[in-house]
Amino acid sequence: MAIFEALADCRMTVSQFLLAPLTHQHYDKHPVTKDILLHSTDIIGTILVHPMRNPNIIQHLTKLAKNSYLKEICDVASMQGGWNFGVSTATTKQLDDFGLDDMACDFKAHAPGFGGFIGALLGQMQRGLLKQD
Repeated sequence: MAIFEALADCRMTVSQFLLAPLTHQHYDKHPVTKDILLHSTDIIGTILVHPMRNPNIIQHLTKLAKNSYLKEICDVASMQGGWNFGVSTATTKQLDDFGLDDMACDFKAHAPGFGGFIGALLGQMQRGLLKQD
């Protein structure tokens, strides 16, 4: 194919071509960058089902998701998030004002990835697909 020949002539691999617009700010608004990002879920999904995929990809995606969820939790639980108080120093007013429903709404709004993950786990538990010890 002409594209592969052009890349070979430039001494560039396909992965180098894909990574360049994603790692250099200069290409942030470039149509190639926009196209890659627009179709990123299709690209990742296709890689995940490919029989020759990198065996470490699931662990890598899990690590990325974990880091993303931890950041969301830390952001919501920060002083600015309003849910940060020490149990040993909490006032009775803070304990009275604490609302699990309010906290759940805050997490849903400000930690959507983590909230979706917890929702999926709870849904699996309700369907009996995960063990509850």
